[in-house]
Amino acid sequence: MLRQLSVLAARTIPVSAKNWIHRNRTLDNASRKVFAFLCKASDENVAIEGGPMRGIKLRMSEHVSHAHIGGTYELETQQAIDKLLVPGSVCYDLGASIGYFSLLMARKARQVYAFEPAPHAAAELVRHAAANGFQNITVEPSPVSDQRRRVKFCLTDVAYGSSIVEEENQWPSIDLTAITLDEFVETLERIVKGASVVDPALIQELVGHRGQIVWDSSRPDGQPTRYLDVSRARDWLGFEAGTPLRAGLRSTIESFRNETSNVA
Repeated sequence: MLRQLSVLAARTIPVSAKNWIHRNRTLDNASRKVFAFLCKASDENVAIEGGPMRGIKLRMSEHVSHAHIGGTYELETQQAIDKLLVPGSVCYDLGASIGYFSLLMARKARQVYAFEPAPHAAAELVRHAAANGFQNITVEPSPVSDQRRRVKFCLTDVAYGSSIVEEENQWPSIDLTAITLDEFVETLERIVKGASVVDPALIQELVGHRGQIVWDSSRPDGQPTRYLDVSRARDWLGFEAGTPLRAGLRSTIESFRNETSNVA
């Protein structure tokens, strides 16, 4: 009941009054905290009420607004994503903030890379993803720009509004290295191409299991295929694996069997 009344009150406050509150940082922070407190009185998770994101859960906090809850936040953008996103796609959410659009993408996408350098915003994103059981969202802490460069990234007191700045302002800032999206994608492709594939069928063969492996994608069961990449260890430390993957797995399995048989 408190949640419904709080949302209704937030919706009916005149825009001029809201703008006046937002310009006063003390009032703005206080109003957001009170709104969050009232909304999570019965449950810390709240389901979005309408729009393409209807039913997706948000972990209530001072960074969640009535527009987020109602499903009206940037509604046209939501509708475009929902219409154009092809199931199984890989998505990139640049400036993800609390991950509102990342959550929408995660419903259909195979993987979502959410770029959010602000630690408090990224923490919100992780909590929202966990509330929905989404395991296909990866938070990337690097800012994205048109070229790789050192930048100042200002951190506002809310989970949105943080950004790259050219000059100092009233907000604290951190020094980061901005990357390009092309660079990020090329790195992913290089990792996948140069990685060793750990296929369940290989494990099945080595342990002598004759049953059928069935992956239930509706449950948090892990990844059907995993990739092992040691390129950074090679580049940074000069490390090269001396044991082939199959031999290493066989040795590990035999060692585990010996240990468990000794315990028995």
